[in-house]
Amino acid sequence: MTWSDKEQKIFKKVSDVIPRVKWQLKLAGIWPFEKTLSSNIKFIIIVLFHATHLILAYGDLIMVFSNIEKAVENFSSTGIQTISFFRIITLKLNKKLHNLIATTIDDISENNYKDYHEKRLFIKYHNFSYKYLKIGSWFASGSTFCWYIKEIPGYIILRLNNETAILPPPFRILILFDTTPINRILIVYLCEIPIMFFSHSLILTTIVYSSIVSNICTQLSLLSNRMKINLSDKNESKLTLKREHFFKRHIDKHCQLLSMVQETNNVYDIQLFFELAVLTILLALLIHSESENINKADYTGVFFIGTFIFVLLMLIFITCYLGQCLHDEVDNLRNTYYYCLSYELTIQDKKKLLICMAIVDKPLHITAGGFYIYSLNSFLMIIKSSMAYVSMLRQMN
Repeated sequence: MTWSDKEQKIFKKVSDVIPRVKWQLKLAGIWPFEKTLSSNIKFIIIVLFHATHLILAYGDLIMVFSNIEKAVENFSSTGIQTISFFRIITLKLNKKLHNLIATTIDDISENNYKDYHEKRLFIKYHNFSYKYLKIGSWFASGSTFCWYIKEIPGYIILRLNNETAILPPPFRILILFDTTPINRILIVYLCEIPIMFFSHSLILTTIVYSSIVSNICTQLSLLSNRMKINLSDKNESKLTLKREHFFKRHIDKHCQLLSMVQETNNVYDIQLFFELAVLTILLALLIHSESENINKADYTGVFFIGTFIFVLLMLIFITCYLGQCLHDEVDNLRNTYYYCLSYELTIQDKKKLLICMAIVDKPLHITAGGFYIYSLNSFLMIIKSSMAYVSMLRQMN
């Protein structure tokens, strides 16, 4: 099968995912490489601003905790902002994550793919990150912007009808001064503009994570493909030496991938557990709010909350999907080894193949907290748990 111009364009777009994420994060001083004094200053300012916002947001959450409607409104933004904050800190400061990113960038180079079939394997996994960046960025930015302006239409309508109106802040935070005058609340709105970038940065940092796991899946797929090609080679000329080098490279690469999965779990384990808890609860709260908006015929609220729910489902789905891909590729590689045992191999080659089989028997999973395994089945279970919380909230009302 030939390599079309369309496929080459897709390969180029997919290869440019990390560079596209890089320049956006670098602009804010969050990208961990190529550090400068300017980038460090920008990062410190962003962290201080973000931390201050979260302190004020959690202060407000404590104040309104007894009011379910206000607590839901607060936690809907505060929960996401907290996840974004920890993602930014991890990306900038975690050395293990830096090594994973560097390895991923090296593996993405087109020179590492020997033929068109291997490039198609690359597209198969990394195209998901590309589409997620393309779609997720718009939805995340759009939902945050909608949340930011949600109070403005109602305020304008009341003012046009010559009614008394007070414009609430865009996000629920503890404000220590009177914001009744319009000039003061507008200052609050201006100060809260950067919060929209933090929501966008959550998508960007998720793409970094997605690219790392997608690369691991791609490399496992390449190991399987190359094993089939090498062991099916019947050319006896220099075959022993060729296979000696092949098995050494193969085992080294496989061990590197095992190490990468372990390091990925070490970096994200606790963070994914926190995100799992927050997103499951938040999804339940938003579904509950959405059902109430439908009952009230509040179609503006239905649109805003619906967009937000879609973004949450994307955030949950990407980790579950990548966990399933990793599981499938490990199974595929294991099946390849068993299949290759049927070939007419020398005793030495069979011994080396058995070593590979022993290595692949170690399970590879994306986990949260070291015990919750992500897969497509997990995605359904998370939604099921959220719906159980929704039923509980309805009973409380």
